[in-house]
Amino acid sequence: MNLVISTGPCDTVVPNVVGMEQSSVETAITNAGLVVGTVTQQCSNTIPAGIVMSQSPTGGTFVLWGTTIDIVISSGLCQEGEGTLEGEGTIEYWIVPNIIGFSQSDARNLIESADLVVGMMTQQCSDEIPIDYVINQNPPAGQQIPIGNPVNIMVTSGPCTTLDAWIDGPGYIVKIVGDNLELKVIVVGAHGDVVYQWYFSRAKNLKSPELIVGANTDTFYIEELQLEDSGFYWCQIADDYDVIDTPFVQLHVITGLNLHINYILILGIIITTSLILARKRYQHN
Repeated sequence: MNLVISTGPCDTVVPNVVGMEQSSVETAITNAGLVVGTVTQQCSNTIPAGIVMSQSPTGGTFVLWGTTIDIVISSGLCQEGEGTLEGEGTIEYWIVPNIIGFSQSDARNLIESADLVVGMMTQQCSDEIPIDYVINQNPPAGQQIPIGNPVNIMVTSGPCTTLDAWIDGPGYIVKIVGDNLELKVIVVGAHGDVVYQWYFSRAKNLKSPELIVGANTDTFYIEELQLEDSGFYWCQIADDYDVIDTPFVQLHVITGLNLHINYILILGIIITTSLILARKRYQHN
């Protein structure tokens, strides 16, 4: 027998009911698996009676199944005496514009065009939304607030993941004159288009680096290496937000004669060690 265990209530998306008639709101909310909560009324000189002016939570928010959605309904034109504070006369209201998804400069223009002011601005990283775009606002769009009141906004500060890169393979490479060299860059956390540029330096302190003309892909290749190709190689990586350098790779190019001498030295060490061990065994016997 197979058992299916409930993990609890599922998430659902809050429908956007701002601008809808009150008669249609309950259907939209209940069809989403949610419940109509507190219904309040507020006068408006711009929104017809019976139209939803604002809601909480806002449309597009993920909430648990069965969550209550509070709405504010326009009661029609404000009557004399409504929307006033003692000794201050009539307060004029304006609808908060929707600024989510707009650039910071465009959002500011929309807020000021509504005779409101930009309030507190906070930042949050995002891997999907470009830097300096609005991802949240308070009060929410559609709500009526007095003219001159602030609208707080949250804008993106850039990606949450950071750019990183390295050259695949060992950090020290020995090649013989005439061999070929291939270096490849591994890049993670890039955002947007990636630009590559390879560099070379003969000194370990990487002073006076030489830009390798035409080496602007993720793979760098040299055919028939020469002694003068010995040195330090690295790649500079740039995306839409950052510029970094990979750790360098040191290349040591030697001649076949040097390699032959090294083999002879190693062979000599092996033979000498063998003779010493044989002599010790003979003396022991």
